[in-house]
Amino acid sequence: MRHAGPDPAVTLDVYSPPLLRMGAYVIGENGVLARHSKPCSEELRPLERI
Repeated sequence: MRHAGPDPAVTLDVYSPPLLRMGAYVIGENGVLARHSKPCSEELRPLERI
């Protein structure tokens, strides 16, 4: 995907059937990427470093 315009780009991802779980990622102090599974009822927000 490429956006050549001066304004911010917006994307929309739609899933069917709806996703029941999502994943949030954080980079640990050791540099390892860790995935944290979240139920669809929780809002995804950036995680703090662990």
